Amino acid sequence: MFTKEDTKRVKGIAVIMLIFHHLFLVDDDISYLAGQPFSFSAIDLPVIAVCFRLCVYMFCFLSAYGTSIGLKDSKSYLQYLIYRSWRLLSPYWFTLVVLNIIHAVIYRSFFYPNPLLFLGDLIPVLDIIGLPYSMFCPVLWYMNFTLIMIVVLPLIFKLIERFGVIVIGVTLLILNFIPAGIDSPFGGPYTLYLLAVEFGVLFRTRDLFGKIRKIYEDRSFVLKVSGFIGFILSAFISTYIAEVYIPYSYLGVKSFLNTIGAVSLILLGYLYLKSGIVSKVMEFIGNYSYDMFLIHIMVRDGLAVIPFISGNRISLYIANVICSLLAAFALDLLKRYAGWYKAIDKVSKKIKALRFERAN
Repeated sequence: MFTKEDTKRVKGIAVIMLIFHHLFLVDDDISYLAGQPFSFSAIDLPVIAVCFRLCVYMFCFLSAYGTSIGLKDSKSYLQYLIYRSWRLLSPYWFTLVVLNIIHAVIYRSFFYPNPLLFLGDLIPVLDIIGLPYSMFCPVLWYMNFTLIMIVVLPLIFKLIERFGVIVIGVTLLILNFIPAGIDSPFGGPYTLYLLAVEFGVLFRTRDLFGKIRKIYEDRSFVLKVSGFIGFILSAFISTYIAEVYIPYSYLGVKSFLNTIGAVSLILLGYLYLKSGIVSKVMEFIGNYSYDMFLIHIMVRDGLAVIPFISGNRISLYIANVICSLLAAFALDLLKRYAGWYKAIDKVSKKIKALRFERAN
């Protein structure tokens, strides 16, 4: 079984990869990297950063897996939609408002030129409707994507529940022939992450985590070590090929390879980081990954002006992780003492108690 602790641990891995990804990524990453050999020299930091993009696929997988839980228990699609949208957006609203207040204090002006754009970030739909550069922060494209995922997930759930892996096979084929749809300048085509969502639902409906754990526990020590190495190689090689050599015109192949890399890393965290100091650290970080995800760009931009930090790549990265974690921890305390978490739970219970007629 994939527990909340497992989820936090994997999210911890994903968010520290995300910080690295945005810290060392070059603007023209694909054209710059095409045909570049890999080595651990300083010039190859953008290569590693590009490969760490698989953290986004990890978040998509985990979001779909978590949202699928309890989907059958919803009284109706409308109740499901209201409940999941509330659970997604309510903590995000608090953080967005606080960040805007900080921005207003520092720059002595509001970020949004008009209230409608602020509303568009609250919902959030600015990336969806073609106004991505009006968003408060580039990472908010993912909130737009997640909102769409919530809307379509019940259909994906029903299809995978009935047809299983066949749905993934069909999706892999058609992704190369259908339009990209919403193409974010920050996250790329939204359809690029569809397979990661479907894999998340597949793991949930087929209890694949439980089945894989049972197989893993029956293996010898040598096979477990081989599996550990295999997951690492699978995560890096598949993502490296997808990001460096596969163009966006082969959307299905690119999506599939990145999803395989993400699933490999998730299984690595799930099977091999069950105990020990690294496990506890990742779990602790994962507990604050939501706000770290939202604020790490602001932290990065703030630290970039400090010479003794920005002059060294290692210290810059460590400082970004620590400061993002501390800022997220402070936001968590603020939400807690402001009673926001209690308000979220109270409204959530009321939504669950609502009586909706299930459509025939």
